[in-house]
Parts: sequence; structure tokens; C-alpha cells
Amino acid sequence: ELKEEFEDPLKKLTRTQGMILIKMIEKELDTPLYFLIKNLKGGINATYWSTLGKFFGHHIKEGYQKGHDPILDMVLNDFNIAYNYPLSIK
Repeated sequence: ELKEEFEDPLKKLTRTQGMILIKMIEKELDTPLYFLIKNLKGGINATYWSTLGKFFGHHIKEGYQKGHDPILDMVLNDFNIAYNYPLSIK
């Protein structure tokens, strides 16, 4: 159901939009995309996407580094996607 809803919009992202989405995910999860892919799909898949990303200037092993790109920091702060989990689940 989620694939049907989000697959087309995600395929239509520009390189910059894709990079911002990746950085938003990395910032929220505090984990580089490489390790997320590695845990979900395996090391070969993670290496493939890391290599492909380098051709387009993305280094998915680095992760989000606050202060590395001040303009990106401002963009990510404007799009706060943080989800606050309730302290107790009833």
C-alpha cells in the first residue's frame, strides 16, 4: 500500500530533492544511509548504492553532519520531521 502511494513521487525527485530527503532521514535516525541500507538489504546492496551515489556527488557513508553545510542545516531546520514518541504506551 505504501509502495503504491509513494513510489511515483519518489521517482520524480530531482537530485537535490533526493539529497535533502536522504539528509532528513539521516538527521532524524542519526545513522548514515549506507548503514540503513546495509541492515535492511545487505552489504552488497549498500556498496552498490554507495558507489552509484558517488557518481552524483552523494557520500552515503558520511551521514548528516551538522554545521558541514549551513544552507542545508537551515533547510532541514525549516522542515522539522521529528516525531515525538509518547513516554508510555497504553
